Amino acid sequence: MEWFSDGVAEAISKCRREQALFIVYIQDEAQGADSEVWDNQEIQSVVKANTCKSVALKVYHDSIEFRQFSQLYPVFQRTSVFFIGRRGSVLEMISGPMSMALRRRKLQRI
Repeated sequence: MEWFSDGVAEAISKCRREQALFIVYIQDEAQGADSEVWDNQEIQSVVKANTCKSVALKVYHDSIEFRQFSQLYPVFQRTSVFFIGRRGSVLEMISGPMSMALRRRKLQRI
């Protein structure tokens, strides 16, 4: 996944400007990295096939970016991924560990 390097506000502005899907990956360092799943070529292909444009932001639990994001969207799981539509509504939220096949099926529904 190509991760956006600026903050939450900048990512939201870019999504609005480009009418893009906003993908937010919240990683809990204590639970281990799940980012290799999101860096998997198959998963990236599914995301690209199902969306025209997207901005993907990785934030760490307990970071400033996490606190900013959680003020807008309540976060119930320490490791989760939010897919936010062009109008700001949550289209899908994936949390916790899951198989690659299940993750792929969920992504295909977006």
